[in-house]
Amino acid sequence: MTHHSLPPLNSLRAFEATARHGNIANAAKELGVSASAISQQLAKLEAHLATQFFTRKANLISITANGQTYFNYVNEAFGLLHKATENVQKHNAHNVIRITTFASFATHWLLPRLPLFTEIQPDVQFEIITNLNLQDLENENIDIGIRFGLGAYKKYAGKILFGDKVAPVATPEIAAQIHSPQDLKNFTLFKSVGMANHFENTYEHWLKTHGFTQQQINALSFQSFSDGNLNIAAALNGQGIYLGHYAYVKDLVSQRRLVNIFGGWQKTEYNYYLIQSKFSHFKPVVQKFHHWLSKQAASFDK
Repeated sequence: MTHHSLPPLNSLRAFEATARHGNIANAAKELGVSASAISQQLAKLEAHLATQFFTRKANLISITANGQTYFNYVNEAFGLLHKATENVQKHNAHNVIRITTFASFATHWLLPRLPLFTEIQPDVQFEIITNLNLQDLENENIDIGIRFGLGAYKKYAGKILFGDKVAPVATPEIAAQIHSPQDLKNFTLFKSVGMANHFENTYEHWLKTHGFTQQQINALSFQSFSDGNLNIAAALNGQGIYLGHYAYVKDLVSQRRLVNIFGGWQKTEYNYYLIQSKFSHFKPVVQKFHHWLSKQAASFDK
């Protein structure tokens, strides 16, 4: 269907209001027109689509099955228009960029880089919402989401920022005591929980590729945290060994606060994904930030 074949907007507004209120009088009052004007718009809509949406008997009006189905779509469409208008008005008034991500990524990768963007866009304001689960960006008025996983985000097409890679890290004091992967069994290991199959696809996979059997893995001493920041904090406190994600610990390793015990980084099946609200296209500052963030990610992954 082309835009030219769509019914007139006034007819749709009259139809939506009448179906929602269940009568013409209240619809007329809401739209500030006469009841006869509403009736004329309803008749025009039914003629345009060659479909009866209401049955009329005396002063009573009842919606038909076709009318109810059409109302569900029209009501949702008006809701989206309202939300889009609200977003444009709200966010264009201020250069606010609302981002949802998870705390460990925000702390160790995103936050250190934001001052670089404010240098080129001084009037921008950031609102960062940390959450383990992806939120509905449109309903929550969020512009950008950054997620970690396999990329299955239902209604959002995620763009890969960069891939994930891991390695065991610890303080220099602990790292000095470890000479082979088998030495890990003498220490507490920190693992993340809260994401399905994360342990199997990261720590367990790393251990198996470095000579551990499942029985040996089951005998290791693990402590579990739902927030990657706690894993990093425990490692920095010298409490054990964390299988560090490169994006989180690169700077800490460069500063020698943590040591990559065995030197290399092992890729996982996960990636970091950038997603956008469909309303963000109305905001030039978000598009500018999206482009800048993609460039930052590309340079980081080299």
